[in-house]
Amino acid sequence: MRRWAWLERDRAAFMANLGRMEALAGRPLMAVVKANAYGHGASWAAEAAQAAGVRALAVATAEEALSLRQGGSRLPILILGAVPLEVVADLVRAGVALTVHQAAGVGDLAARVPAGCRLDVHLFVDTGMHRLGVSAEEALAVGAELGRLERLRWQGIYTHLATADSDPEAAERQLARFGAVLEQLQPRPKLVHALNSAGIFRLGFPEATLARPGIALYGLSPFGEAAPPAGLQPVMRLLARAVQVHRLQAGEGVGYGFAYVAEAPVQVAVLPLGYADGYPRQAGGRAEVLFRGELVPVVGRISMDMLAVAVPWERPLQVGDGFTLIGREGGRQITADQVAKWAGTIGYDVTSGLSRRLRFENSSEERI
Repeated sequence: MRRWAWLERDRAAFMANLGRMEALAGRPLMAVVKANAYGHGASWAAEAAQAAGVRALAVATAEEALSLRQGGSRLPILILGAVPLEVVADLVRAGVALTVHQAAGVGDLAARVPAGCRLDVHLFVDTGMHRLGVSAEEALAVGAELGRLERLRWQGIYTHLATADSDPEAAERQLARFGAVLEQLQPRPKLVHALNSAGIFRLGFPEATLARPGIALYGLSPFGEAAPPAGLQPVMRLLARAVQVHRLQAGEGVGYGFAYVAEAPVQVAVLPLGYADGYPRQAGGRAEVLFRGELVPVVGRISMDMLAVAVPWERPLQVGDGFTLIGREGGRQITADQVAKWAGTIGYDVTSGLSRRLRFENSSEERI
């Protein structure tokens, strides 16, 4: 171990989450492993997903897709985001599928495919979220163009739900618009996907041939709740050991600005991680960590490389003692979603924002 702050991950929990989401969806999965698998390690997640029989992977960028290929992943990969034309030839050689998200430029995309090759594409239909995607009105014409271009293979079609976690009725209206597009497609591409993690729990879409979960695979709640839905297990743990112990008297302060001043004698353990490691600065003064199975508060301002926690005066405490910032210890658990609530953000932000300064110590693989 190079440092007294580290991550651990649970492959069995990840595999169980894959099985749970596939059972709920009732169809094969396209597992979303973008943003370094939401901070869990994309190559690690891709290998486990392949072992679990997942049908395909989804990422956000060309760099993510090529990194997975270089790491040995053999599963089909779809890039959900926009891709510069300059990298299309590299992606064709890597066997990566691209998203067509606007009506203009389809011919230019086909022109970048090397002679004698074909590029798999999925058409992204904007059904109301208004980020990427062709409109429902444009979809048929764009689909027809995809079918005519010899260097493109129209493999799939999909949409993305804006409110499956918060407003299922609005999400149902999006699915109805998408369904109306599918009804008019002749022929229809073989891959159809729409349901994200929240959608798998709350909605149905029988026309789909794949489901596309992301955050739920890592045991976080797609609804922003502190505890994951039944059947999901958090995959990641964040742990640290005390590098310094102070015994403060009443009136003594901790850290920058003395944002915390002891009201009575208290022990303060200094942990060697901070906001440069991705632990949210906004959680200072609100967060808690686990020490020997009991919650103790984070006190003072979280600094770049360190944070402090207060431990009752009478409890045994020494340098090297362990603390759990995310994960289960004894009968208690702190989830990334709970840390997010303390910081005023979401669990996605917490796990995907963890720095590469933190290593997974129960795995030989670095966070690549």
